[in-house]
Amino acid sequence: MSGAFHDIRAEQREYRALYHPDSYETSQRFARDLLGRGSNGLVYRSVRHAGGKCLACFRPRLLSTVRVGSHYEYRWHGGGAPVIRRLSGPGGEAGV
Repeated sequence: MSGAFHDIRAEQREYRALYHPDSYETSQRFARDLLGRGSNGLVYRSVRHAGGKCLACFRPRLLSTVRVGSHYEYRWHGGGAPVIRRLSGPGGEAGV
């Protein structure tokens, strides 16, 4: 990827509400505002994986050498972890 992205990984008070583990309302509003102001996207800390980093790219033309990876199906049955099934991808046919 190329271009400048907003980086909200810093532990700043103004970003705290964006990292709510159960609601995306505030973070989606924040992203819509950035998109409306012409932002390329943002880099943020993962809420689900400690130490993980994520990128939301609003401009697909900024991504290069994109490759299709595996496809997965996620099914939630009312609580707990989802049942994850690999549908297809590099290295063979579908698997569980």
